[in-house]
Amino acid sequence: MNKFIKAVILVCAIGSLFISCKNDDDNGGTTPNPDQDITSAFTDPNFKAYCLANFDAIGGNNDGKLQLSEVNNITELHLYNKNITSLEGIGYFTGLTFLDCSFNKLTVLDVSKNTVLTELWCFDNQLSALDISKNAGLTELRCYNNQLSALDVSKNTALNFLGCYNNQLTTLDLSKNTVLTQLSCHTNQLATLNVSKNMALTILACSKNKLATLDVNQNTDLIVLNCSENQLTALDTSKNKELTYVDATSNSIDTIYVWFSSAPTIPAGITFKYDANTMLEYKP
Repeated sequence: MNKFIKAVILVCAIGSLFISCKNDDDNGGTTPNPDQDITSAFTDPNFKAYCLANFDAIGGNNDGKLQLSEVNNITELHLYNKNITSLEGIGYFTGLTFLDCSFNKLTVLDVSKNTVLTELWCFDNQLSALDISKNAGLTELRCYNNQLSALDVSKNTALNFLGCYNNQLTTLDLSKNTVLTQLSCHTNQLATLNVSKNMALTILACSKNKLATLDVNQNTDLIVLNCSENQLTALDTSKNKELTYVDATSNSIDTIYVWFSSAPTIPAGITFKYDANTMLEYKP
C-alpha cells in the first residue's frame, strides 16, 4: 500500500510539473508576475528613462526599476521626438490604447502584444515594415513619412483614418476598410487604387502616385478630393455632390464630368483646380 501511495504521489507530481511547464510555454516562457522586474527589457536608454520617470512611482515603491504592474495598465504613451531608436519592452504595455512614437529613429516596431490599441501614430521614423495584424481594434493609423513598401490593413476593419503618405507603397488593398472616412495615401508608387468599398470616405488625398484611373462614383460623401500629379486621362465627379475642394491638376484629363449644371462656371464655395487643357462638363 505504501508503495502504491508513493507511486500515485510521484505521478501527480510529474503531472503538476508538466502543467506548470505548459502554462509557462503558453505565456512566452514565464508566468506573469505583477512584481516581475522588466527593466532589462527596455534596451533603449531614452525609452527606459521615460518609463522610469513616468511609471516607476506607480504603486509607491519608486525603486529605480520597472515592474510589470507599473506598466501593464497604462493606456497612453506619448513618445513624440524622444530620440528613441528601439521600443523593445513595449509589449509589456498590454493595456495600451494610444501610442504616439512619431519623430524618432525607429527601424522596427512590434505592436503584436498591444492588442487593444486603437490609435497608432508612428510617422516620421525609418520603418520599412509594419505589422498591425494583431491590432484589430485600430481606428486611426498615422504611418506616413517612413519607408514602407507594403501595408496590410485587411485585419483592421474598424479603421476610419489612414495616413500612409510619403512611403514606397505600390499596392494598397482597402476592400475590408468599409468605415474609412479619411485616406491620405499621396506620394507613393500606387498604380491602382480601388475605393469602391469605402463609401464613407469624406477626404481622399491620392496625389503624386501613378494612377491611370480613379473611380469615385461610390464615394458620394466625398468633401475633399486631391488626385493631382497622376496619370489620369478621365475623371467623373458627377456623383460627388458634397465636394467642396477638388485638385485634378498635372494629369492628362480631357474632360472632368461634374455635378453642377453651371459648368464650366464653378459655383461659389467650391474650389476646383484643373489643367488649362481640361474641360468641365455637366453630367446629370
